[in-house]
Amino acid sequence: YYLKLPENYDSQTPYPLIFAFHGLGGDYTFFSEGYYDLQDVVGEEAILVYPNALLKNNVPQWDYDTDPSFFDDLYAELEANLCFDIRKVFAVGHSNGAGMSHTLGCKRGNILRAIGPVAGSLTDYEDLIGQVAVMQIHGSNDNTFPVESIKPTRDYWIAINGCNEGETEEGMHPTCVAYSG
Repeated sequence: YYLKLPENYDSQTPYPLIFAFHGLGGDYTFFSEGYYDLQDVVGEEAILVYPNALLKNNVPQWDYDTDPSFFDDLYAELEANLCFDIRKVFAVGHSNGAGMSHTLGCKRGNILRAIGPVAGSLTDYEDLIGQVAVMQIHGSNDNTFPVESIKPTRDYWIAINGCNEGETEEGMHPTCVAYSG
């Protein structure tokens, strides 16, 4: 994994902690070298962790069955060595990494406060632990995961988080939808 500490990291300051999971075939450089602009958005306000997926069929990809254990080990290592606010732990991801953030939101909701998956879905709805806030982003031109295929994931989070499915309001952008409750 690649670790990005704030430039003036203070071991007495509890920073937010953000895990960022790359997509299929990617690696940490997608975040650290600018493919995604997460570092630009976060700036020096949080600790960023960019794990690398292992090879599966000769392609780096997240395994939703075994990689939550990797997350547990990584989280324990970070907790033992860094100062971060355990109430502000987040996961984001793109595509296969979005699936990983969905999986961790479901199975590690006792650790994560919120997830921000982009272009990916939850595939295993079992073993829910806790609740997380979700900002799910998906493009209508996605041919790999059409928007219709993502709606069960959206509906799952609406139900788990006690939102009112029929009660929506405009989100931060006119094309965004926020669910009340």
